[in-house]
Amino acid sequence: MAQRYVDVIQVGKQALPFAGLLPDGYRYLWAAVDTGDIIPKQPLFKKDRWNPTFRDAVVLIDATCPWLADVAKLTALPANRIIVENSVQLSDTAQHILELKGAHRMDFADADALANTIYGSFYSDQNTYKIDFSEFVVDPAYDGPVRQVGEAYREFSGDFGPDWVRIGSVNQVMWVGVNAGQDVVVENATSGDLELMGKVQTFDGINSDLNDILTATGEDLYDGVHVLQMYNPRGLQLHLYVRGRGTAQIGDIHWRRTRSGYGETLVGGEKVVDPVGMKQEVQVYFDAGDLKPPLCVYFAGYQTAEKFEGFGMMRRMGTPFMLIMDPRLEGGSFYMGSQVFEDRLTAAIQHRLDELGFTNDQLILSGISMGTFASLYYGARLNPHGIIVGKPLVHLGTIAQNNRIKRPNEFGTSLDMLLLLQGGTSHADIKALNDRFWKQFRQGHFANTTFAFAYMFDDDYDQDAFPSVQADLKNRYPTVRIWQKGFVGRHNDETAGVVNWFLGRYSHMLAQDFGREAG
Repeated sequence: MAQRYVDVIQVGKQALPFAGLLPDGYRYLWAAVDTGDIIPKQPLFKKDRWNPTFRDAVVLIDATCPWLADVAKLTALPANRIIVENSVQLSDTAQHILELKGAHRMDFADADALANTIYGSFYSDQNTYKIDFSEFVVDPAYDGPVRQVGEAYREFSGDFGPDWVRIGSVNQVMWVGVNAGQDVVVENATSGDLELMGKVQTFDGINSDLNDILTATGEDLYDGVHVLQMYNPRGLQLHLYVRGRGTAQIGDIHWRRTRSGYGETLVGGEKVVDPVGMKQEVQVYFDAGDLKPPLCVYFAGYQTAEKFEGFGMMRRMGTPFMLIMDPRLEGGSFYMGSQVFEDRLTAAIQHRLDELGFTNDQLILSGISMGTFASLYYGARLNPHGIIVGKPLVHLGTIAQNNRIKRPNEFGTSLDMLLLLQGGTSHADIKALNDRFWKQFRQGHFANTTFAFAYMFDDDYDQDAFPSVQADLKNRYPTVRIWQKGFVGRHNDETAGVVNWFLGRYSHMLAQDFGREAG
């Protein structure tokens, strides 16, 4: 198999002195002009579109680059991976395009520093990991009260005195490779005058010597304990301490390879933080594509992998797109939170629409399974042109209730979500969580929205989701346009068929309503 590279591409009069500065896995490609092949049989552009061979490349633009006034080629460049030399002067049009494309300004004079930034922050993978709830172990010497709320969080309370008291540690060492910085993020909330501290011990990966001890307290813990990149592999272990009097809630713990301010999880990725409770977050990624309508938004399904899902699928469509993922709980909390949080997530989508100069009828919301809830829920706020969903779920309280009889011990996260969002698991809590969807959905104005549903006839998570949404829409909007396709089976059956139908509806809507083809 041919080696996979992160290509660093520069077109201009003079090559940068990158020889020996980029590590294995990176390849610097330079050409004076953009005609011809930059590597054998591979030009940079194919039919005025950026060659997919270089879709993950980092593109360097200096003052001699031939694209500075070429709107078509600037638009074709890969989003969020463009680096423009600080001194480059741009027209208002070019500046606007590059801003939409998420370009970064940097100094090219120090080639070593530039190379360090590229391989330290512009790697192509999504290197994130969330520890299993059982891997955070209460310290054996701790003898105070501990309350465990499902697998949503642990709560420590008491008068711990003026000195730091260790309450627990992650019982696994996280190994970090060469040149890889790390952010260790702890979801938490404190009350009273209690302080919480995260302490990361770093060990040399070769001789196991203790390298360093890094700490973060208070608000800094929400951004994480930052472990800087080094030139040797290291092991990391996290310990948590408290002092003072009050309560600390400890939620999920995330290990994320840092991008040093250039994004979260992906270059260009952003956090949308819930200011209430443990300051939990979802993450949003925007790619301006070809700058032409529509803006397509994809909400990730339930996943323990804590990554942006659907990246390749959405990028192939060529449109501007957003990916939204929910890294809370074991595999997501269905994109719900406080009123402020939901306002912020809505505003994040609306902001990108406004930046592009699009209207809300140039917006498509989409998702599969957990992502269907968000598409319908936030669709009621954004009133989009289209909503495309596969395996819809809307009655979150019922999903948790079904864990007892229909799916015993299969989806415990639904119970954690019920605890986190409603504070209990009573019938009243179940009903309140179900009602939360309908209260919002019925405020939406869908007279001009096209819906596409692929659903399971025997869905064991939420069998009434599609029939109830369809009935509500038809009651309020008798002429609403609904595409639908039912599949035999339970929720997790026939995934391939649902995905194929989902993509087919996307292609049809893009062609029929926007005059373009997906891919």
